[in-house]
Amino acid sequence: MGNNECPQVEVCNEKFKVANHRIDDLENKTDEINNINNVLVELKLLTKLQREDGVKRDKAVEDMNKTQFEISNTLKTLADNLNKTDGNVDKLDKKVDKLGEKVDTFSDKDKVSLLDFFKKLLYVGAGGAITLGVTKLFS
Repeated sequence: MGNNECPQVEVCNEKFKVANHRIDDLENKTDEINNINNVLVELKLLTKLQREDGVKRDKAVEDMNKTQFEISNTLKTLADNLNKTDGNVDKLDKKVDKLGEKVDTFSDKDKVSLLDFFKKLLYVGAGGAITLGVTKLFS
């Protein structure tokens, strides 16, 4: 029996070709599944990173809100203090005005001139010197 011993050689060869073709299809499908699995792994990783980033962002927003609240309270306190200071300045200004009015009510005769002051000082000094001289003279 030679090459043609098996009458089904052509059938076997055809089945072998079909099997190889199916194996090629399965390898292609396996590659596609592997690619899909790789994409799913990347998507899982991206989802995890997005969750972590969301948690960090939420924490940062919470901290920022706390800081903004503290700044608002500080600004309110500063505004209150500024209003109190303005009130105190107004009161002081009124007192200064009243004092100015009192100074303005002095008449010219109530005011002591510098020349009169020195004259009186000279008279007192001269009177003291005379008194001291007389006291020494009679002692």
